[in-house]
Amino acid sequence: LFVTSQPPREVKAGTTLTYPVKVKAKGAKVAYQLDSGPKGMTIDAAGVLTWEVPATAAGSHDVILSVKDETGQEAFHTFAVRVVK
Repeated sequence: LFVTSQPPREVKAGTTLTYPVKVKAKGAKVAYQLDSGPKGMTIDAAGVLTWEVPATAAGSHDVILSVKDETGQEAFHTFAVRVVK
């Protein structure tokens, strides 16, 4: 089980970040969880990470996702996204 997609490295303040997380897994069913991230960031059951970036947001924000498949394998996907004006 591993993540094959590349996360965005930066996002503009006041916009919406949308990042569909892609994985390669033995099990067909995959569960996504946002373990840590900026306030308001979410991930849905399909693995699409969304964040309405506040206009006042600035700097770098760390994100930690965990991905688990039906065979019990688990992987962590960690990255930082920088907010630019």
